[in-house]
Amino acid sequence: MPVRIKLLGFSSFVALAVGVSVMLIGTSSALGHSLAGTCTPIATTPSISSHLGHANGEVTCTAGAPGYTYDNNMVAAGGSPSWPYSNTVGAPGPSDLTLLHAANANCNGYSVHTFVYINVGGAGKSDTSGSISC
Repeated sequence: MPVRIKLLGFSSFVALAVGVSVMLIGTSSALGHSLAGTCTPIATTPSISSHLGHANGEVTCTAGAPGYTYDNNMVAAGGSPSWPYSNTVGAPGPSDLTLLHAANANCNGYSVHTFVYINVGGAGKSDTSGSISC
């Protein structure tokens, strides 16, 4: 009987070791999935020349980031007016750095800033630049 108990003990140990290994592998793959990269919007002050301004921004992404969509807009202080033609919208997909530039718009007499909004895998993020007189 002592031999049989040793064999049962050994087989229990092997089963336990296999179970723990499977659990650790499952946990590490779940951790790897939860540590996927992301993207961050950065709004920079609009460029102004002869009372024409345009929104500037960038999106930086870390490795493993999902695709994103963006909205880059020049806005007057107080939120109105907003120049829809000084707006870029797109879905370039993740890269280390994407520069965003919008078309020129007449902003004479307004204090303006850039507002960048991105949607990264269902999560919204935004950034607002400092203001500049046009």
